[in-house]
Amino acid sequence: GSYKSGNVYFLKDVLDALKNPQKVKFNTIQSEEGGRFFRESNRNIIVEVGDKFSLDVPINFNWLSMGQLKNLIRFNNYVNIQARSLLSLI
Repeated sequence: GSYKSGNVYFLKDVLDALKNPQKVKFNTIQSEEGGRFFRESNRNIIVEVGDKFSLDVPINFNWLSMGQLKNLIRFNNYVNIQARSLLSLI
């Protein structure tokens, strides 16, 4: 579908949103988890997409509400560390 840019899903949507500072809600560098990733970091970006953003997603993706994420985050291994880092920005 049109949601894939190269090998990264939704990359075009994020890059397009970055062109408009009002659409960027968070854009930060965060430290990677300690230990084996010492001195590594990740750039975490949350952007607002427009009305034309397609809600169609690849078969192995799912949309979740904030309430569903809040419930899942209580359990280990349900929400990965990268997603938890993004959620910490909200």
